[in-house]
Amino acid sequence: MKLFKYIVVLTIGCSLALSGCAKKPETKAEVVDPQTGLTKMIAHSDELKADLQSKDAKKIKGTTPKLEDDWATFEDSVKAKFPDGYNKVETSLDPLISGAKQSSLDFALLGQLNDELNAALKQLNSN
Repeated sequence: MKLFKYIVVLTIGCSLALSGCAKKPETKAEVVDPQTGLTKMIAHSDELKADLQSKDAKKIKGTTPKLEDDWATFEDSVKAKFPDGYNKVETSLDPLISGAKQSSLDFALLGQLNDELNAALKQLNSN
């Protein structure tokens, strides 16, 4: 009976210790200046436009996360300096990312959202 208790305690202790080892440390996105970030986003938006024209769902699903990752690297500085521009980007970027994650893609809607995003990015880039 004593041996059974030791085994149970040992099993629980090992489980707790190993569960802490499995967690990945959070990595923060690299912060870049808005000009560099905007240039990358415009390039990825242009790439997405070509993917949408060819109706290549696999490429579309691969390109949209790039836009999201690019935006994460400098959106806080844009939000502070250009709140209107920030809102314009968010208004088209969020539904674009969500729409690209769907199993059935609405190419016309995604194209419209991408065009709006591209215009917002170019307007921010000119500031």
